[in-house]
Amino acid sequence: MEFHHFIKIRKDYAIMHLEHGKNFEIRLNDRWYQVGDKVTFTVVDMDDNKTGEVYTRVVTFVFAQRHFGLAPDYCIFSISEE
Repeated sequence: MEFHHFIKIRKDYAIMHLEHGKNFEIRLNDRWYQVGDKVTFTVVDMDDNKTGEVYTRVVTFVFAQRHFGLAPDYCIFSISEE
């Protein structure tokens, strides 16, 4: 089953997605991200205030194995435009 996640992202990290081609996130895996899930990012400033910018991506790969150096309960997931 695919889910739609709504998460905040700081403006400087959003710019990496939107302008520089960054296609992954390292996040606490408290949402159990899965391939095919949608993630809507709400952009916030350094004080956690919403900027009004919102964009959506699709999860294309999830890596969550801590024995390769990833902190417990964290994952890396790749994303692409819808």
